[in-house]
Amino acid sequence: MRKHIGFGCVTLTTFPFKQQAIRLLNTVYDQGITLFDTAPLYGKGYSEKIVGEFSRGKRDKLVISTKFGLGDNFDNRIPISVALFINYLNKLRKSNSFKTIIPHIIQSESLQSYRKIQKNSIQRSLEQSLHALRTDYIDNYLLHEGLPGFLTEDSLDYLFKMKENGTIKKLGIACSFTNFKQENNYQDWDILQYEFIPDFKSKLDFYNQHTDKLHIFHSILKPLAQGIKSVDISSDELAGFLLMHAIISNPCGKVLFSTTKEKNLIKNLSVLDKYKNIQPNKLDKLIQNAIS
Repeated sequence: MRKHIGFGCVTLTTFPFKQQAIRLLNTVYDQGITLFDTAPLYGKGYSEKIVGEFSRGKRDKLVISTKFGLGDNFDNRIPISVALFINYLNKLRKSNSFKTIIPHIIQSESLQSYRKIQKNSIQRSLEQSLHALRTDYIDNYLLHEGLPGFLTEDSLDYLFKMKENGTIKKLGIACSFTNFKQENNYQDWDILQYEFIPDFKSKLDFYNQHTDKLHIFHSILKPLAQGIKSVDISSDELAGFLLMHAIISNPCGKVLFSTTKEKNLIKNLSVLDKYKNIQPNKLDKLIQNAIS
């Protein structure tokens, strides 16, 4: 099951020390997870830089996803260690002076407003991401909270040229599911990334219409933040069950989750190992009982 899991790097810049973030990523990797999802917007670009440092010596063993088209023009020349510590101190003081290094990304259920995304913006973003990630190629390059119709013709030509020459391996779109329903022409895109909810039946038509795409689900553990409980599943195992439910719902794709605590990572993965042979219909019933 671990081959279906990716790690979201949105919270890496909440650590006070770079070594803590790198250690967490190494623990994730040691657990057999090789997909790491980041973006220029995450921590004003410092998330990408941390992933870049982590990837040294094992780049060919990793699948790195990053994004373009939203929040990709930051001046982050301050060394990572200094930036993280300043951010941590400001967080303790509840200061707003450096607050934007912490990602505040709330996927909205409302429709995205149109914005024109031009070639020069994408080119600059791609070059910055390649530099930050210390790589000469991006495995998955995703349009961040936007739709193909936002891209100018020369932007699309540039992206497909970069894919043709190997700088980009796969192109995709990362936005809320509500926005995906605005368009239905995704034939030139390899990846569709959107939020997962335990009641996935409402999205099955869309999923089945695009079986040739790699579907990546995120926000798997969001129901925990909403306080769901279950009499059938222990509180220690509920997060692992949610992950397993998402994997079973997306057998040919990937699911993303994130944590800042190594013990939670190990615990959730142990639940997957413990119940990996559970029947899908039984798992579905357990999850539905928990969220009903």
